[in-house]
Amino acid sequence: MRITHIPGILDYKPGSYWRECARCGFDYHIEDLMRDGVTKSLVCKWCYDPKHPLDNMRKIPNGDTNSTNS
Repeated sequence: MRITHIPGILDYKPGSYWRECARCGFDYHIEDLMRDGVTKSLVCKWCYDPKHPLDNMRKIPNGDTNSTNS
């Protein structure tokens, strides 16, 4: 079943096609969808969940928490 819920989304866009949002199930033009930061699936801008900035932090190697020589 095709569901669209945003006024103006049925506008014709040349070279575009419809894709379903992986979370809400509504249909959008492919250029209106984006990759989710967590699950890497195609979602609309209302369902978009960006990756948390702390997920990109480096890990401390093997318990080397203090760099002081005592």
